[in-house]
Amino acid sequence: RPPEPVKIRQGPPLRYPLGPMPRPLPADDELLRPTLAAGDDPVHMRQAWNPWTLVVLTVLGGPLTGGVLFAENYRRLGRRELFAAVLAGALVLLVVGGYAAAYLRRLEAFAEWSDSNVLKLAMRACAVLYAAPLATLQGRRFRVFTGNGGEQGKLLLIGIVALFGAGMLGNLLGFGVMKWAS
Repeated sequence: RPPEPVKIRQGPPLRYPLGPMPRPLPADDELLRPTLAAGDDPVHMRQAWNPWTLVVLTVLGGPLTGGVLFAENYRRLGRRELFAAVLAGALVLLVVGGYAAAYLRRLEAFAEWSDSNVLKLAMRACAVLYAAPLATLQGRRFRVFTGNGGEQGKLLLIGIVALFGAGMLGNLLGFGVMKWAS
């Protein structure tokens, strides 16, 4: 005599105990899709600096310090064609910072501030607006560089030189623009 068929009891649908059901895993073709572009080849990269470390130095030294360091880092990351554009952007932001300082100096809220403090505030704001997007843009190439075994460059000596050299020159130029604009 044949065995009797097993009866399956239908109950309520199963629920995931931690909320909605998790998303299914991606298909194989999505996992194997390359995320690197053709220009992300690490062949011409050498001892690059961490872009987010450069952000800190840019905030401390101003837009000109950041321009010099980010431009050199683009060169180290194999993107020599962006060197001049990054330096030009730093000079433009230096002028913008000087004009911003001249504008802030006219406001009542900053009437008691010294010229140097107003200039520092304007330059730091310009430095953050300049450095954060550059660090984000350089971050991908830096990850490619370190992911392929690249060794980070030493930043201590050149960072100190950039802070004092480009930082002081940037402050002098920014102060000149501020005085000229007011």
